[in-house]
Amino acid sequence: AYSVKVTEKSDVYSFGVVLLELITGKRPIESVFGENKDIVYWTSHKIYENEDPLVVLDSKISKSFKEEMLRTLKIAVSCTHKLPALRPSMREVVQMLQDADPCNWNKTMQVKYSKPANVIVDIPRRLNKV
Repeated sequence: AYSVKVTEKSDVYSFGVVLLELITGKRPIESVFGENKDIVYWTSHKIYENEDPLVVLDSKISKSFKEEMLRTLKIAVSCTHKLPALRPSMREVVQMLQDADPCNWNKTMQVKYSKPANVIVDIPRRLNKV
């Protein structure tokens, strides 16, 4: 049986994988990555080969979002760092995502971390106004 202790850093890693899926348009494991390779390896390899990081971004997403996509890519890469101690905390990830948001929703939503229900209620109302 395979077991791993779940920690905040492992959750951050998993969240980073989800971010990579969203911005690359790829699944965590695909044949294009190579044998025994995953999306984290593929992305890191492409970036560290000194290739243009735009190569890893989903071509179906408008180029007008390039800057936001690159910021999100940086966040995803930091979340999937090989060394757990060098990954950000989830609170830091949230802050980085808010900072990367061109609409600055973090200022308009007045999110209160102590009351998650407020977030769930506020988001749909705000989306209707967009």
